[in-house]
Amino acid sequence: MDHVVSNGEYAGRLPSPPRTTIPPPLTPYTDAKAWSADVLPDYLKAYGWTLQMDIETRQSEMFAWSYEDRRRAQDVAPFIALGPISAARSAAYLQEVGITLLLAIRQQRPYEARIMSAAADVVQGLGIEIQQIDVTNLQNLRSVLSLTVSSMANHLATAPARFNKLGKILVACETGNERSAAVVAAFLVEVAGLDLVNAIQVVQSRRFSINIDDELKTILNSFCDILEAQRMVRSATENNGNNRTTVSLPWKKRSRQEEDEGIDVDMLMADDNEQRFGGRNFAPFKDK
Repeated sequence: MDHVVSNGEYAGRLPSPPRTTIPPPLTPYTDAKAWSADVLPDYLKAYGWTLQMDIETRQSEMFAWSYEDRRRAQDVAPFIALGPISAARSAAYLQEVGITLLLAIRQQRPYEARIMSAAADVVQGLGIEIQQIDVTNLQNLRSVLSLTVSSMANHLATAPARFNKLGKILVACETGNERSAAVVAAFLVEVAGLDLVNAIQVVQSRRFSINIDDELKTILNSFCDILEAQRMVRSATENNGNNRTTVSLPWKKRSRQEEDEGIDVDMLMADDNEQRFGGRNFAPFKDK
């Protein structure tokens, strides 16, 4: 191949997943017009929360953000707050904002355990429920994300009957900026019906210090893909009126009869290649 040269650099690693770019939270929500409060479950409609937040209000809140605010928890919505686990040690704060559940995302570090123990004593003394989710690495978060969101939704749905008031969850991790922020974003996607970009924008507009890196975004994207697939299957099942759903595939597997009839294999491969590579205009090599 002396007559051609490479058209790009080669890498010996696995390809990286596509990056999810999150516009600054001051940017108007991309899906705001399509979003409607009607998608909220009944137990959330009681809070009177809507996505159409006033831009000037968000600007004033973010411009007023100070470095010290990272040590405090902020309301993302009337039913959920986000912050560091140290915020749960303040009984005055917990009572003032009406927290009914502390959801702690732990990494099982020694110093974190001491903070968690102190927070647990305060929370239990106030009669507030506490749930602790152990996440030693991000892959653990991937496996517990759906169950964690379901547990949060169940708490908010049953809180009025158990506490005689609307429920409110404080989601916390060591810093309140990473794992706990990802859990809140996942909750807004599944329960409030936002897309991932809008959900992260909402969270960051309330807690400016969050840090959802590429690995967390990949986990959230996988969560959203699974959620969308479940919704599609559920919708198809409801439309068919039974529990059997036929999923049409973009390709058709050849039967033995078709193979025996001598279908042109090259033609079938060409069709497959067109589906896979159609629209791409990059050539790996070029003439010298």
